[in-house]
Amino acid sequence: IGVWYGKGPGLDRTTDAIRHANMYGANPHGGMLLLVGDDPASKSSTVPAVSERSLAALGIPVLFPRNAREIVTMTMHAVALSRAS
Repeated sequence: IGVWYGKGPGLDRTTDAIRHANMYGANPHGGMLLLVGDDPASKSSTVPAVSERSLAALGIPVLFPRNAREIVTMTMHAVALSRAS
């Protein structure tokens, strides 16, 4: 499994590569997990960033963990989902 992390502006800059990867897929035993940090109030970014619509336009499922426990659980689900699709 490949893991990519970025904030909203980073997602904007990588959408072409992500779109192609999502369209053509990965090895049957592989996959890709995107961890996107949003900053809607622009506290630590140069511009406000909310990524749900960008990810939806790329055909990427979005999971919203509410706490640390859900981060672990949803990461495991995300890995399984990525391998299955």
